[in-house]
Amino acid sequence: MRPRVAVELGNAEALKELVSAGLGLSIGSAITVEADVRHGSLVAVPLDPPLQRRLGIIRRRGKVLRPALAAVLAALERFKDRRGPSS
Repeated sequence: MRPRVAVELGNAEALKELVSAGLGLSIGSAITVEADVRHGSLVAVPLDPPLQRRLGIIRRRGKVLRPALAAVLAALERFKDRRGPSS
């Protein structure tokens, strides 16, 4: 089966409006539709198997790490270490 892509948008709110208007369906992150599903304006269907994406951190070389950013980076490293090398 091959989807027919009618429109591509980078704005989750605009996509949700199109879906709410009955103009099709969309694949998006669960967090972006959480409130809409709770209010009953949208229905979420989990994908099986779920989609995954790899994220990266980009930062300027030589820039001083402030404590808050250092804490976030350390937490991400700990999370990555728990998930293993394929994450």
